[in-house]
Amino acid sequence: MSPAESECEQLFSSNVSRDITGRYCTALPFIKSPKNLGNSRSLALRRLFALENKLKDRELRSSYNNVIQEYIDNQYLSEIPSSNIDCDTGYYIPHHPVIRQDKVTTKIRIVLDASAKCHNGVSLNDILHAGPNLQSDIFILLLNFRLFPIANTADIKQMYLQISVINEHKKYQKILFRFNTDEPIREFQFNRVAFALKSSPYLAMCTVRQLCMDEKDRFPRAASVASQELYMDDLATSIPSLEEAKVLSNELIALFKAGKFELTKWASNSSELINCLPQSYRASIDFSGKDNLKILGLKWVPSDDNFCFTTSQIDENCTKRSILSAIARLWDVLGFAAPVILFAKLLIKELWSLHIDWDDKPPFEIISLYTKFKEQLPLLSSLRIPRHVSVTESSTVNIVGFSDASLKAYGTVIYIHVTDAIGNIHVSLLCAKSKVAPVKLLKAGGMPILKALRIP
Repeated sequence: MSPAESECEQLFSSNVSRDITGRYCTALPFIKSPKNLGNSRSLALRRLFALENKLKDRELRSSYNNVIQEYIDNQYLSEIPSSNIDCDTGYYIPHHPVIRQDKVTTKIRIVLDASAKCHNGVSLNDILHAGPNLQSDIFILLLNFRLFPIANTADIKQMYLQISVINEHKKYQKILFRFNTDEPIREFQFNRVAFALKSSPYLAMCTVRQLCMDEKDRFPRAASVASQELYMDDLATSIPSLEEAKVLSNELIALFKAGKFELTKWASNSSELINCLPQSYRASIDFSGKDNLKILGLKWVPSDDNFCFTTSQIDENCTKRSILSAIARLWDVLGFAAPVILFAKLLIKELWSLHIDWDDKPPFEIISLYTKFKEQLPLLSSLRIPRHVSVTESSTVNIVGFSDASLKAYGTVIYIHVTDAIGNIHVSLLCAKSKVAPVKLLKAGGMPILKALRIP
């Protein structure tokens, strides 16, 4: 780790504590003294007035008020008594709503802006450590998620807001709000880790790892899974048998409950497993239909245990900008659609070589290829990739890889070859990767590297 990351780790370990209920409390990891902060209330007040203009929509105002009230009821927020208000200390965080129509539960979310500058040009995020990256590799997580027959996913409810902040640092998480414009402006402060801070992801992940260390004797299997197969607040794992999955699920729920976290929105390809969990913990899945869930960016249909793609309409006009936009919408960590994405990247490469600007009209040949790409892209929605790659406890596994290259592009594809206990063979696509070849050929001993390697 870098010196700054080591310092952040030391700050966490020397300040973390746990109360009698099991909840963890931590300090904000300042990289510079909070005295560097200037006046932040003036900007927060202007942003509040701008917010209130948006909240003239009654439905939006009602939803926003409900979220704030929920935070107060759950003691995530506390109002600062007028006698204790000190406008010259701490930090006021501006906030605004984000509407997420794709969410099943909370469609209105409050977004905090801890990067808003004080009068002297310094923000709260400027003086906080980001901390070392504790996130698991999403590629490895998805591979492990495909490994065994029973798949499980879950979500830590309001993860950041389950971690307390020491009293001395709550003043750096103040907000201004009022439930209607007829009442005076009120001041609140977050009692828990706010979700806009540069350090929040680190503090959350580090707290979960601390929980796993503290409780590993009571919940050894759950602690191992939680420390390795969690991507921020999303848990994704696969288990060899249904009975083991039932035990693990209950152990995971108990582990997180010990730290005052709630593991909810459970989903699985096994309806029997889901039916063993309390109703309030389950995600809404119709096993008779084709409900899909987003797991680590991939669309997963638990009822038939397949991955799938959904494509949105892309821009009619063919430009470098619209092609890049289409590529960005195809989230494909495991490379299931690598040939499709490669086709679009080759168009981009051609536009770069022709020195076409972002919004310029390209040559007819490029437009024709883009039109064909746009017309055929919806066919991706019919693609189904089985999640489970047929591995069981008694199987024999081989990894088979192929690769090839040309002057245009190169790529590789990995298959998993499984022989089960009775000799049946199953071959599944595991992952793939494609990449556009560089415009300038690398040299090896005075000749192009591709020619040196005798690759056509």
